[in-house]
Formats: sequence, C-alpha cells, structure tokens
Amino acid sequence: MRQLVPPARGNTIIWDDDAPGMPDSKVVGFGARITAKGAKAFVLDYRVKDTGDQRRPTIGKYPAMKAARAREIARKWREQIEEGRDPQAERKAKREAPIIDELIARFDAEHIAECRPTTQIAYRLILRLHVAPAIGRLRVDDVEFDHVDAIRRRLTQAGKAIQANRAMSVISKMFTLAQRWKMRSDDKPNPARNISRQREIARDRYLSFPELTRLTAALAEHPDREGADVIMLLLWTGARKSEVMGMRWRDLDLDLKGANGGQATWNRRAADLKGRRNHTLPLSKDARALLLTIHAEQTKGRLGLPEFVFSSAASKTKHIISIRRLWRNVTKSADLPGVRIHDLRHSFASTLVSAGTSLPMIGSLLDHKNAATTMRYSHVNLDPQRVAVEVVAAAVAAAAKAGPPPETVQLKRRGG
Repeated sequence: MRQLVPPARGNTIIWDDDAPGMPDSKVVGFGARITAKGAKAFVLDYRVKDTGDQRRPTIGKYPAMKAARAREIARKWREQIEEGRDPQAERKAKREAPIIDELIARFDAEHIAECRPTTQIAYRLILRLHVAPAIGRLRVDDVEFDHVDAIRRRLTQAGKAIQANRAMSVISKMFTLAQRWKMRSDDKPNPARNISRQREIARDRYLSFPELTRLTAALAEHPDREGADVIMLLLWTGARKSEVMGMRWRDLDLDLKGANGGQATWNRRAADLKGRRNHTLPLSKDARALLLTIHAEQTKGRLGLPEFVFSSAASKTKHIISIRRLWRNVTKSADLPGVRIHDLRHSFASTLVSAGTSLPMIGSLLDHKNAATTMRYSHVNLDPQRVAVEVVAAAVAAAAKAGPPPETVQLKRRGG
C-alpha cells in the first residue's frame, strides 16, 4: 500500500489479480484504492447473483485495516456471494436496523399506551431504569439471552427479585411484538425466553380486628383526608388501589335522591380493570355516605364535577397516582409494620370468609376471573371444613363398629 501513487485526480484501483503473488492467495475482485488526496482503502468488486447488480463496497480504510485482514474479509464475502447473498446490502441493512431505544418508543406508543394507568407507570419505570441503560443502544437483532439475563441478575442481586420477574415479562412481551412488527428477524429467538424466574409466594396477610381498629383510628387523625378516603374505600370495597384512585364520577350511581332506598353501585368499565370485563360492585352505606360527602364538597361553588373522584392537576392521568407517603405514616402510627396496601384487599376477603360468605360470592365481589384465585382464602375460616371432616370421621367410625356385612364374611371364608 505504501508504494501506491495518488493519481492526478479521481482515484485508481490496483486489483489483486494484477498484483504479484501466489494465485491461491488472490481474491477475485479484491483491490486497493487510492484517491488523488492520498486516501487508501480496500474494496471488493462483484455482481449480485440474482439481479446482476454491480457492487463495489469499501472493506476498510488503510492503515487502520491491514491488507491481510482486508483480504480475509474479501474471501468471506466471496463465499457469501457464491451463496447468492449480497454483503453490501446486508451491511447497509444492519447499519439501518432499529436499536432497542427505537423499539422501546414503539412499544410505549402502541402497547403500553393501551394498558391501565398503573401498568403504564410500572412498565415505563422498568424500561427507563433497567432496560434502556443496559441495552438501549444495541441493535434489536443483536440482543441475546445473556444481555437480558444480565438485567435479571443485576436486579436479583440488588434484592429486587420480584421486580426482576416483572422486568423479564416486560422484555419478553416487547420482543414478541418486535418480531410481529418485523423489527427483529424471525430466526432470532426471544432473548427473554427460558430465563429463570424467582419463585413468588402469595402473601396471606390479613388485618385482625385490633389491627383494623388501630388503622381506622390512625386514618381518622391523618391530615391528608383525600388519601385517607382512598384507604377507607379500599377497606369497604376490596378493590385494587389503582381502581379506587382512578374512580370516575360517571361510573358511580349514588342514588342522590334516595329513589332506590340509598342503593349505590360502582359500575366499573372493562378498560379500567385487570380482568378486562365490565363489573358492577354494590357499595355499602358507609361507602356511599363518604362519596356523597366528597360529591357535596366538589360541587360546592362549581358548575360541575371533575372527571375523577380523586383528581390531581399535577398528574398526567388527571387523578392521584400515589398514596405511598400517607400509607407509610399511617402504618407507623397504627403499629402495622410490613402491611401493604394490597393486604387490605386480602382483609376484605378474609372478613367475608369468616362471616360465612361463599367463595363464588367473594370471587364475584373481587372480580376474579379464575375461581382458583379465590380458593386461596378457603383456609381463613376452617370451621365449615372441620365440620365436614368430622362427618367423614363419624361415618368411618360407625362402619368400623358395625363390622363387615355377613355376605362379605362368607365370601371371605370361602375364598380363604
């Protein structure tokens, strides 16, 4: 390459075929190019088999790339060309291939945006904090199992095993859609497939009557009345936190004129619920009274009601999205360490079980799609089960005292 003399203008190419050397070491179409300004590079001249199109891509620039390495690449390209491939087109496609940050943007716009508000927040948090920093600049096609598993290991080692499981679910869904959207090659497996997940054991934490007494007393004294009202409605309805915080006035029938004897209902829409189906929940008199109080306060001096019962001008969702600080203060005041907001839903169910309410009825109130989900509460009240097993025991005992029927005895003697 050092002996190449720049032309007066344009460029000139010295082909491998014309250079001295052993025939076996030469590569057809491989050449060294030098411009009038003295820039040197290695090229490969070829025609695409299927179309006959002429190509002359640059393999690499000298002196960053040496002749031996350039010739090796040229030889590999020649093998690809013989297979009917087009190395230059493949290089261009790879350069223009989408990166993970672009996939995240589309995933957000076309999938996350259709999820429930709380799901949107959770998904975006995972992608922003854990996925984008780790693999955001990688090509979608270049992401492998090890890249994704590294995210899982990092979260697990930080003591966030459950969040690691959620992250794997989000990533898996994103790559499933990437293949549907043709942003990842069909022959590339989902990199989140077969990644081990941490075992999750469902919590069975219910509030006892003394604990419930302490909680309601702490709520009555707390200055954040809006947040306290949210928690009271959680206690009375068994609904999920996001559902109560996103409660809309249009979905409430509070029987304002008392025409139905104060029978209030919460007519929840499929789009707002985890089960994705419409669900009507009857409201207790206490829940109705609280909502009527809020209704009166919000209509005082106004032309109309806001969209949400618990509105927030500072939130993109237009309703409050967090009562974390209030919950932390209240549980501390009530001496309830480790109790989560979601445990209120479990307490709602356990109270009904203890009162003798059937599991199907509890499942309908909690909007469970799967009966097995409600069965987790079957052990809360063991009295009906204890009666049932005693009935069986009594039957067995009676049979044992009576002994075998005469026919059975005779048959046994004959056979014996």
